[in-house]
Amino acid sequence: MDYSKAVRMARSIADISQQQLAERASLNRSYISLIESGDRNARTETLEKIAAAIEIPTHLLTLLAVEESDKAVIGKEQIQSLGIALARLLLDSKWDDDNGKNDNAIRTPKLAKPKRPRVSAR
Repeated sequence: MDYSKAVRMARSIADISQQQLAERASLNRSYISLIESGDRNARTETLEKIAAAIEIPTHLLTLLAVEESDKAVIGKEQIQSLGIALARLLLDSKWDDDNGKNDNAIRTPKLAKPKRPRVSAR
């Protein structure tokens, strides 16, 4: 798992600086820099703070950290479980666009919950 890559990618996608991330997560900017450079391994609680500061699910940060070599250690079932958990989070969220406030924003439609198949009683 490469959380340094995951934090860099998520911060870049969120379009915030290391300083802004540090302030939002109540961490030191130099600590964020050390995590992103791979010189420090972040604890789970720190990664949760970072994910919350970027406003993404922790599951997504974990998925961003997965590397090809992790498949042998993690296992296909665990990766699939992370994907399912993330999908549930996204399906349960109320994502919407910004109501036209920013014409350059990427619009994300509301996601409908999947319909459950009907089971007939016989």
